[in-house]
Amino acid sequence: MTTASKYSDGLGRNSAATSKDATAKDATFKEQRTTPPDTPEFSREIAQLPQRDSPLENHAYLEHGSELRPSQVRLILFPEAIDEIAAHAMSDMHSEVGGVLLGQAYRHLDMLYVDVRSALPVLSDDHGPIHFTFNADSWSDIHRERMQRHANLAIVGWFHTHPGLGVFFSGDDVVVQSAAFVLPWHTALVIDPVRARMTCFAWERGEMNGLPGFFEILSGLDSASRLPWRFQRGEIWNQSSIERLAAEQGVATRQSYGLNNPSPWLAVLGSALAILLSLALLVGGLLPLSSRNEALQNVVASLSDRTIQEANANGSAICPGGALQIYSPLPEERVTYGQEITLVGNAAADQTRFYRLDVRPSGEQTWWQLGSLRRRVHAGKFLTWDTASFAPGAYELRLAATNRAGDILAQPPPCVISFELSAAPDGTS
Repeated sequence: MTTASKYSDGLGRNSAATSKDATAKDATFKEQRTTPPDTPEFSREIAQLPQRDSPLENHAYLEHGSELRPSQVRLILFPEAIDEIAAHAMSDMHSEVGGVLLGQAYRHLDMLYVDVRSALPVLSDDHGPIHFTFNADSWSDIHRERMQRHANLAIVGWFHTHPGLGVFFSGDDVVVQSAAFVLPWHTALVIDPVRARMTCFAWERGEMNGLPGFFEILSGLDSASRLPWRFQRGEIWNQSSIERLAAEQGVATRQSYGLNNPSPWLAVLGSALAILLSLALLVGGLLPLSSRNEALQNVVASLSDRTIQEANANGSAICPGGALQIYSPLPEERVTYGQEITLVGNAAADQTRFYRLDVRPSGEQTWWQLGSLRRRVHAGKFLTWDTASFAPGAYELRLAATNRAGDILAQPPPCVISFELSAAPDGTS
């Protein structure tokens, strides 16, 4: 499936734009840019690129998305590259996979163009449901294969998948881009093969931005798109909100940095912080109700389920099934006492829609009921708990399914996690 807002055969035989029209449109962009070419995208690296004619002038093409600004990269995907990207992207629908884009960067009518003519997959064991990494071995393999198969092409970007999570640029993706794909024309494709969506990102004035569109070269005048995905404008999830959100929740965080200082990003945030951010965004109303919220819910489920499984193994949680899960607070998390905290998780048993949340100091027998629910919840807010009446110390939190009278059901088994109310916001004594 694909979205095609414009079609051109590049030979003057179509209903949308002839090659002459396309050239005129590029000339219009050139006239609109009144500032001197001293911004990063017109830096010394770009000035050294060769001037070439655009393949849009003599090839059939589709334009996906909306019109680009003069300062944005004109990304052009060729059929061979699309087929290679698609084959690798759909080779694993459960874990992230990726690779590099090969092609040529050049200038045309004072604008930056990138032709992607081929793609090389990265075959690495260092990937999973929510991460994909270029390691030293994969880089060696990429450079060796590029020299053997495509010595005339350069690395012009990279691609990777987010199976079932949506198309966005995460903090980890920014790390990869800032460390390995730093040239002004280096682009990035993000694909969700489960939802059949794709998007693209590129540098613009020194920052990564989602491109509103790109071009696809067709293999013939009457051929259709080869893309198995629909284009969707992607967004970068800004990590500048981490400290504020975490402060509101009262838990320890590592310091976060913006794009202008990428090196500290190498200290990648742990799963707990990623879950906290996702949950805070979901329940805090800081994001509009959009496809991004749905993607966040999937991130929450993927990250939290893995954390709960690890906690089950080490004894800091007893949550046998997925119907009842506590995502916030996390097992073994230190939460600042005396503040209101949001309890979040899954309450989705098939046989009931009634649930209760209880707490007790570790080692004691009596549970104190915090509240009850009369609805099912998926990766969402249960209730807000004011901890002011509780002393610092180790506690257990229980989520249980009940009948209408409030009696706890044996099935599904309750979810119990251990955590700590800490006197110090940073988790220190």
